Amino acid sequence: MRHSPFPSSKSLFTAGLLTIGVVGLLGLLRWLEIPSGEWMDWLVGISGFWWLLGVTTIPWNVYFGARRVGHDILASKERGIQTSERDEAVAKKIARRALFVAITLHVVTAGAFAALATLGLTAIGWVGAGAALLLTFAQPLAHLYQHLVQTLSEMSNQARYPRMDIETLRADFQEMQCVVRRLNLDDSQSWASDVERKLQATVSRDEGLTVAVHDVRREMHQMSARLSEDTQFLGNVRELIRFVKQA
Repeated sequence: MRHSPFPSSKSLFTAGLLTIGVVGLLGLLRWLEIPSGEWMDWLVGISGFWWLLGVTTIPWNVYFGARRVGHDILASKERGIQTSERDEAVAKKIARRALFVAITLHVVTAGAFAALATLGLTAIGWVGAGAALLLTFAQPLAHLYQHLVQTLSEMSNQARYPRMDIETLRADFQEMQCVVRRLNLDDSQSWASDVERKLQATVSRDEGLTVAVHDVRREMHQMSARLSEDTQFLGNVRELIRFVKQA
């Protein structure tokens, strides 16, 4: 959904093509020497077209944008979500001012076209005045239709996907995100990284204990070998002493 108050690029492109077509038609009629009215009429018509495009777009988009913000704030309050009272007041203030500016511009534009027609400066003045007044209701009706379609769509979505289920799903998803963050090994502060560090420390400690056990076993084997040698030496000494006594 667009949030810019200015006419869309598609609208500007279409208006540009229409303007080029009108200017081309005027040039063709002049070249063929076909009566095509005064230059002032064409100039006022083209200028008035672009002016009305801006008048019927910018202030009305600001107005309905502010109304949309107020509607969103009200919907949030109904769901128990805390909102800013200041934002709600600002949105209402902008909506009132934008509505006043939009209606004023339409009335002033209609008056300007009527003045041009009254002074005899252009023959399309009354047409422009009527268009300015009629277009005052064009944007509200278009936005009313858009609002009705959007409201029906939201009602349909709420009927198919109850809000409670959506909130539960959102809470479950947030919990899953929390679990994923805890299991993220790329994050040095995560639970998984801490467990991995402790596991590596335990493995290193076990490897050190294994080496120490091997060293103790080797020393015991060496001591056992020396003890065997000492026992054999003592046996030989006893035999020698017995031999001396017998002699």
